[in-house]
Amino acid sequence: MPKISLAFHAVADELVAWAGEWCREHQLHMVLERFSREPRGVAVDDANIDAAIRDLGGWNRMWLSPQPLTVAPGKRPPIAGHPHRLSVYAGELTEGGLRESGLGATTATGPTLQTWRAIVKSAKSKMRKGAWVINPVFGGKSRLKDHYFSEGALALSRSGTKMLAVAGWNEYVFDPK
Repeated sequence: MPKISLAFHAVADELVAWAGEWCREHQLHMVLERFSREPRGVAVDDANIDAAIRDLGGWNRMWLSPQPLTVAPGKRPPIAGHPHRLSVYAGELTEGGLRESGLGATTATGPTLQTWRAIVKSAKSKMRKGAWVINPVFGGKSRLKDHYFSEGALALSRSGTKMLAVAGWNEYVFDPK
C-alpha cells in the first residue's frame, strides 16, 4: 500500500483552516482527537470545527476520510470506520518552542490516494521551504532545502520561538532560498 507523509512546522489554527478547506473541496469527513489518559474524539462538520475544538478543550490530531468516521470512546485512536484516512498531527506549542507537525496516510491506490496527494500538494503550496536543522547538544547542523513551514510558524520563529523536531532536541532555523 502506498504511504503519504509530510513533516512541516505550522500553527494549529492554520491546520484547522486548511483542513476545513480540504474537507469542502474533497467532500471529506473529519474527526478531531485530543490526547489524554482517556482518549477523546469528536466527529465534526466544517461549520462546527471551532465548537468541536472548544468542546474537546483543544486538539492534537485530526482524521480526514472520504467515508464517515465513527467516534469510539476509550479506543486509541478514538475512531472507527473507513481504514483509508489521513492523519494531520499538530505540533505542540509550549514555552520551549513549536514542535513539528505532520500529515500522513497508508492507503489503497485509486481515488483516495489521488485525494491524499492533492492535499499534500495543497499543503506545500501554502508554505515556504528551506531550513537548517541544528543539534544544540553536539553542535552539528545540516541544510534541509525541502523542510516546509507556514507563515504562522515563521512569525513565531521571528519572535524568538524555537522550532523543534517532532521529538528530541534538534532545532530548525528557517532559511528560505
